[in-house]
Parts: sequence; structure tokens; C-alpha cells
Amino acid sequence: MRRFFVETGDGIEFKDTEEEAKKLAAESLEFWKKRARTEGEWDDEVDRVCWGEIREKVKAVSAGEDGEYTDYQLRSVN
Repeated sequence: MRRFFVETGDGIEFKDTEEEAKKLAAESLEFWKKRARTEGEWDDEVDRVCWGEIREKVKAVSAGEDGEYTDYQLRSVN
């Protein structure tokens, strides 16, 4: 599983390393800056640009006394 996410203002992408995530976030910001210069105003989407580490993910687990049903819980991705 890829450990980092980037919200580009145009959707979410996933990256393997912190460096890749930071680079894509910076590139996304540059895209929105260039667009603002061309269009004459900022798009609202620029406020969504961010990146981070994925710490937990939903995983299916057996539940009930005999594991008769499936439940979902947040679990560490380590």
C-alpha cells in the first residue's frame, strides 16, 4: 500500500514516499498559481492542496463469538 496521499485540488493521488508526495503537492500549487495568472483570479481548489501520511486504513475483521460476521475497523498500516 502506498503510504502518502496528495490532494492536488483536482483529486487525490497516492505516493510511495514523502518526497514524492511533497513534490506533487508543490507541482500542484504551481499549476494553480499559473492558472491564476492566466485567468486573473484564484480557483477555490487551491485551498485543497495538501499532502500527508496514511496512518490507518479500514480492514475487514471477523466478528461475533464464532466469527460469524465481518466487521470493519481502522487498523495501523505499519
